[in-house]
Amino acid sequence: MDATDLFLAGLQLYFITMNWTVERSYCAAPITEGSDCFLCPETHEFCTAHNPLFLARPEWLRLATCFSAYAFCVGYLVILWAALTDGWAKLRAPILLFIGAKMYALIYYHTMEFTSETPPLGLGAYFGVEGPYLLAGVLVIRKVMAGSLNPLKARRSVVKYSSKRVPKAATQRALEAAIMAPNHFLSEPWRFY
Repeated sequence: MDATDLFLAGLQLYFITMNWTVERSYCAAPITEGSDCFLCPETHEFCTAHNPLFLARPEWLRLATCFSAYAFCVGYLVILWAALTDGWAKLRAPILLFIGAKMYALIYYHTMEFTSETPPLGLGAYFGVEGPYLLAGVLVIRKVMAGSLNPLKARRSVVKYSSKRVPKAATQRALEAAIMAPNHFLSEPWRFY
């Protein structure tokens, strides 16, 4: 586990916390000054200053937040597991599917935010909150792609040979595999010595 894995694990815990607190509360009812869920007062204060559309709670945003609160939590857990166990290559397919869905959701969300009648105020603060989602997406893609190259990087050439004889069964399996290899117009160009 390297520093990027630890950073990504921390971000996933942050995202899961937001899923289970603010997003689920927002899904159920508007977040107001009097909301008593964990992080809701801070969210209300931030949105009043920087993201009024979130407090306006249009139906598309409520539905998107509900989907995020209940469905995306699973994706964050998968990424958390990959970060803690270095399982990037093994979990590649579900992670890439999730990241694709998350990036699509983020692009849609930000497009709707910035083209609305009440766009975000104070871009530094706005992207201070939204930026980790974008950064995590990029870092996760890098980790997955780097994990896919590990077998290629681990390849080596053997220059010292053992004096032990190769078992006949292993030789037979190797020859059978070689014979089954694709070849040009069935030319069977192999020669065994």
